[in-house]
Amino acid sequence: MLVEILGLVEEVSKVINLEGLLCSTWIPLPGSWSYEQIKDRFEGRDDLDMSELKKEWVRQMCKVDYQTLQDYTHRILEFAPIKDTKGEEKC
Repeated sequence: MLVEILGLVEEVSKVINLEGLLCSTWIPLPGSWSYEQIKDRFEGRDDLDMSELKKEWVRQMCKVDYQTLQDYTHRILEFAPIKDTKGEEKC
């Protein structure tokens, strides 16, 4: 599926001039449905790290590993001069 998404972004970039893109790994913030799915791993902690939350979400809920998602995120963002990764280091 990631290959298909990358291909769609490439197709769109050929049709329109992409000024900016937002692409990131889901962040399961406390209080959200997605956090409820992984909260057992973080029970009793009050020092939640966004990177740990994302990695745990990917580990439990995705069919690919975290690094693969990061690689595709960076590849997708190459199609626009303005990049936004929401909570991640800029490419």
